[in-house]
Amino acid sequence: MKRTFLLSLILIFFLIPNSGISQERTNKKDIDQIKKLESKIDSLLVITYTSSNKNEIYGLYKEAQNNIVLANRIIDYSAMLFGAITVMFIIAAILGTTEFSRIRKMRRRINKELKIIQSRRKSGEQSIRTITEQIEIISRHIITIILRLSEGNDFYDRGYYHAAIDSYKSILDIKNLHNSIISNIYFLIGRANSANGKFEEAELAFNYALKHNPNNFEAYHGLGNSYRNKIIIDLDKALENFEEVLKINPDHLGTYNLMGLVYREKNDFSKSLLCFEKAWSINKSAYTAFYLSLLYLKQNEKKKSEIFLKKSFEMANDGIKKGLKLHWLNHIIGVINILNDKFEEGINSFKVGLSYNKSQMVKNAMIGHLEFISDILIKKIGKRKYDSIIKLFQ
Repeated sequence: MKRTFLLSLILIFFLIPNSGISQERTNKKDIDQIKKLESKIDSLLVITYTSSNKNEIYGLYKEAQNNIVLANRIIDYSAMLFGAITVMFIIAAILGTTEFSRIRKMRRRINKELKIIQSRRKSGEQSIRTITEQIEIISRHIITIILRLSEGNDFYDRGYYHAAIDSYKSILDIKNLHNSIISNIYFLIGRANSANGKFEEAELAFNYALKHNPNNFEAYHGLGNSYRNKIIIDLDKALENFEEVLKINPDHLGTYNLMGLVYREKNDFSKSLLCFEKAWSINKSAYTAFYLSLLYLKQNEKKKSEIFLKKSFEMANDGIKKGLKLHWLNHIIGVINILNDKFEEGINSFKVGLSYNKSQMVKNAMIGHLEFISDILIKKIGKRKYDSIIKLFQ
């Protein structure tokens, strides 16, 4: 027995270096394969739509990869041990049947375990193939989503709202979309319907958006705007939805501006002013300065009104000089020109603004601003000219 053990140790000593070389070659081959897979995975994951999806998929991939590496190491070690036991098996056959029987049982057990390990390795490789296929499918879907979103947004920007809605809806045909994506698509559909003056359809789309993601504050924002523009206006419902926005995003600039308009429409000028001042503290925009100037003008605070009219004019004019083709910049310039006794220039600015966006929502908004200071405008330019401006936006 001692002689058998000593001889086996000597043979194992000589076998280990050769096995090490074999293991080094095997591991180098596996490392090269894994690097190729990692490169492929990384290139695919660049366009996944959320970091959580990326981390989840990459985690599954890493787990499968680790299983393969571990299996390779165990297989190489087992192969080395198996070779040594084979030599021991031959020596035992020469020296005695008792040793032969013991080593044969050991060899069978290791052989069985080796098959299990090889099976696990194949399973790991299959997992990586499956994950890679899934990522490729997701990536194709994401490319489709990006292209259709881009197409829809382009139609929206050019005022082709029906075409924009069709592009957005086509995204919903893709299977297994995440709820957050579905929610955002319905929001975009609602936004396009709002811009087209179809506020009932917009309300339906925004509610679908919230069904798929109750934290979609943009959907609450859109829903609030729908309530203040529907045939049957509900300003209280509008305020309720704007409050929901602020619970999720307390610094939502657009919501403070719209709340300011709602309170203005309710003739609650103190709350309206608070909302516009809050919006101004978040972001000093031409739009908010314009709202503040009209509110101060209506309250006969001429100095404050002049300050914000000047700021609004300068900001809007600066945007136009930079090449921004935004309807509201030109509409702001138009109102300020009329207030400064530049009627024709004001009309021209309105026309330029309408050339960028003729949606009913935009027209309604401008009529609302003009009606808010109608008494001041009529006193300055007369009823006939005032009516001609209103007609421009009808």
